Amino acid sequence: MLLVTGEGRIVDANPAAANHLARNSGTLPGEDLREHLADPPEAVRQFLHNCSRSSELVLGAMTWHRGDGEPEKWRAEGTLLEARTEDAPPLLMIRLRPMAAAGRSFRTLNERIADLNREIQARRCAEEALIASGDRLEFVLNAIGVGLWFNELPLGDLNWDQRTRELFFVPEDVQPTIELFYDRLHPDDRDPTREAVATAMQTGNTYSVQHRVIDPASGAIRWIRSLGLATYDQDHNPVRFDGLNYDITEEKQNEQDLCDLAEQLSLADQRKNDFLATLAHELRNPLAPIRTGLEVIRMKADDPSSVGEMREIMSRQVEQLVVLIDDLLDVSRITHGTLRIRKASVQLADVLRDAIVATEVFITDAGHELETSIPETPIELDADPHRLTQVFSNLLHNAAKYTPPGGRIRLSAEVAGREARITVADNGYGIPPQEREHIFEMFSQLAPPPDRIAAGLGVGLALAKSLVELHGGRIEVASDGPGAGSAFTVSLPVR
Repeated sequence: MLLVTGEGRIVDANPAAANHLARNSGTLPGEDLREHLADPPEAVRQFLHNCSRSSELVLGAMTWHRGDGEPEKWRAEGTLLEARTEDAPPLLMIRLRPMAAAGRSFRTLNERIADLNREIQARRCAEEALIASGDRLEFVLNAIGVGLWFNELPLGDLNWDQRTRELFFVPEDVQPTIELFYDRLHPDDRDPTREAVATAMQTGNTYSVQHRVIDPASGAIRWIRSLGLATYDQDHNPVRFDGLNYDITEEKQNEQDLCDLAEQLSLADQRKNDFLATLAHELRNPLAPIRTGLEVIRMKADDPSSVGEMREIMSRQVEQLVVLIDDLLDVSRITHGTLRIRKASVQLADVLRDAIVATEVFITDAGHELETSIPETPIELDADPHRLTQVFSNLLHNAAKYTPPGGRIRLSAEVAGREARITVADNGYGIPPQEREHIFEMFSQLAPPPDRIAAGLGVGLALAKSLVELHGGRIEVASDGPGAGSAFTVSLPVR
């Protein structure tokens, strides 16, 4: 290193510079720099001039006369230490380095720069590949409806992706927090979820829960499956808790549908068993009087009075068997979708009178009072008179069966717009609320009244509903519960 003035006068030289020039550092001060250089004086003067006017490092080259050999070219780095004043020229510091060493340093630096560039490029490629992989993963997860969450501990503000926000009904302008997370959960699921989170962070096991999320705006409920895992530091303290969510609402609904279906099948199977037991009982009841009657006729063939009485009894029992068999055939036709009706122009009043005649004996035997309110103005229907008579006979028969002796049954009809509405009401035992939704199902029967035994196959109302619907109508039931009676209303389109 040399200290020189802007005019080239050497002020000082460190031992390294003097030794390299084969000179004593004490002899260099005061000498002219240009006397030691093989470079043109003008080039040296220009270099010194540039150093004197720049506050930055100035690079150059100087060829020095060595005392013991050929001139040697050095790299020169000039720096302005003190600017010119009125009393003194500028003072410069010049660092000298042999050009060969500088070249080696530059080559080493270039090699390091090249290595660094290659490393940077490799890292950049790896980062781009990672980003691309992450983008593909995010695309796949979004495609299948999976949301991600990345949370630092302790849990406070949460980091949710867009899909997780959607799953928890959180808009983009709201910061998710642990309090908001628990607030979105169904009240019954909050404590189990808290326990699952705490256990997962304490044990390192996978966090796996199913919980319900409630939309605060609409009250809609969504089922979410959450999976997560804690990350630990060297001291095994949890520092992160990350994972994913996905919607399992449809899966839960399918599970519920399967449970409902299994329950319905079990109920249907029970009803079938009850139906078969009832059928056996109902078929056996008429057979006993018929068999007894045949025996009486054989034993008292010469007694016309006894024979005639037995024939009447047997005839009624045969009619009962015919009704049961017809109902069974109709059940089969409904099950296979082959039940047909033969429509014609009929008067509603004629149909209702036929139904009253068909059930009069049951109503009279029970001591019931039958009230009728049928408009005198003809009400014409496009219907199958036999099937409609079957519908109203069934309703009147049920009213008589499920009303205590001495009760009241009312049959009324009216026209409302384009419909005829026929109602059969009674003051009987009524229908429990839980039974009303099943009352029209096949093989469904109410529990028998306290003072009665079960009767019938449990197919009458199901047949009535199917027949009414085949006529383009509907049937409805109303009851205020046990002891409050019931009312069945049939609505049919008028002709």
